[in-house]
Amino acid sequence: QRVFPKIVQPFLKRLDYDSVHSMALRWRIAAGVEIDPAVCFGQPVASTSRIPTRILSTAFVANGEQVDVVADWFRIPTEDVQAAIDFERAIAA
Repeated sequence: QRVFPKIVQPFLKRLDYDSVHSMALRWRIAAGVEIDPAVCFGQPVASTSRIPTRILSTAFVANGEQVDVVADWFRIPTEDVQAAIDFERAIAA
């Protein structure tokens, strides 16, 4: 119980709660990435474009690792692509 404030509490701050039921709505799991059960069946998605991080990261690798190409292809900001790449690399490590 002593470690709760140091380890668990920072994760709880990244949760957005429903004001009516006080239940968690979405989890901002990383910079520019969130998990929302109502979006893509709860897969991690880029926060602004709502495209799954796995799709963006795979497209990045398939297109010669060019962020701009993937961003243009999906018509999204390059920041979304970079956030997806960073997230997928972090969980793969």
